[in-house]
Amino acid sequence: MTYVTSHITDIGTSRKTNQDALLVKSARTSRGQVLLAAVADGVGGLRQGELASNTMTHDLARWFQGKLPSLMKEDALMARVQEALNGVLLGTHQKLQDYMRRNSIQLGTTAAVLFLHENQYLVLHVGDTRVYCYEGGKMCQLTKDHTYVQREMDAGRMTRQQADASQHRNVLTQCIGSVREMTPEVHTGVLGENALFLICSDGFRNQITETELKEQMADAMMCTSAVFERIPIDMVNRIKERGEKDNISAIFVKYTQEK
Repeated sequence: MTYVTSHITDIGTSRKTNQDALLVKSARTSRGQVLLAAVADGVGGLRQGELASNTMTHDLARWFQGKLPSLMKEDALMARVQEALNGVLLGTHQKLQDYMRRNSIQLGTTAAVLFLHENQYLVLHVGDTRVYCYEGGKMCQLTKDHTYVQREMDAGRMTRQQADASQHRNVLTQCIGSVREMTPEVHTGVLGENALFLICSDGFRNQITETELKEQMADAMMCTSAVFERIPIDMVNRIKERGEKDNISAIFVKYTQEK
């Protein structure tokens, strides 16, 4: 089996800094191939968002290189990885909380993390950075936004149309750092023969309809390696032409059972 990745992060058309951070790590082990991919988006309106997001991806990279090898020797691997990655996110949260207290500032970041081992996947997320999966001709949004409008829709107090038009649509109910309590959401599953994951910040998806996103993911499943490399670049150019002002980041991960 094979994992193929393509990714991009772009400052966008209006921001002075890029507060998004990406991570893609893979390795072949005695128990098969593993991959770790993540997108972290520094919370807009707070200071040093790029510090928060880069701290998150840095801590994940250190775990992959330093702690994962020993876990690969243990039973119930995916359960152990889930517990460990949850601990990494909570550890980064505490680190940012301590930094805020020492420096009297507020900062935070979202995070969406994908871990693959052979045909098994694990997703952890906090905030409104999303993970999508395309498999068998169907696209599924694996994560649910930790936002005020999503909470209101879940409670039946707001429609999708009202949420899209709300001035509070970007208000987070959870993030890593600036909120007191934080609990990562977890999703697990087993893949079939072929699948495609997309991890993206809100700047990537704001100007793209779900129909367009599904069509693009379908194309990405079938295209050559050269075209696959270009897909994030072409999509970001289209997003910027449509007036997106936020930072724009995405990681595509293609899974196939072909050697």
